[in-house]
Amino acid sequence: MIDFSEFELKILFKYSECNDKFMQVEVNDQLLVPVENYATYEKKFKLPTQISIKTYGKTKYDTKVDSSGNIYQDLAVIIESISLDSFKLNKVYLNQKINIITDTGNTITTNYIGFNGTVTLDFNEDTVFAQVLTANS
Repeated sequence: MIDFSEFELKILFKYSECNDKFMQVEVNDQLLVPVENYATYEKKFKLPTQISIKTYGKTKYDTKVDSSGNIYQDLAVIIESISLDSFKLNKVYLNQKINIITDTGNTITTNYIGFNGTVTLDFNEDTVFAQVLTANS
C-alpha cells in the first residue's frame, strides 16, 4: 500500500553575493553549498514534519547602499521554489507564508532572506495532497 504521508522535499535557493561571500544556509542542520549562485536541498520526509532553515554569516557590512539610500548589493538568499514530490507550492505560499524569525527577534514574512535567523516550515497535514492544498490556499 502506498503511504501518502511520505514525500520528497525539494527546495531551490538562489544566493545573492556581497563582499565576495554568500549567506550561510542550513536546512535541518545540513549546510548547503551554492554552485553558480544556486543550491538545492532534497530529502525524503514523512508528514507531519517541520523543516528548519537557518541563515547566518551576514554582518552590517554586507548590505551596500548608494548615496540615495538604495540597496545595490545585498548578502541574501531567496527561496525560489518548494516542491513536495512533484507538487510545487505556489507564489502566494512563497511570498506570504514564509516567516523568518531574525536573530534580533523580529518576524518578517518573505522568501527573500536578507537576515540572520530561522525559518520553520510547518507541514502539519497527514498526506501530501492535503499539505499542498493547505499550503497553496
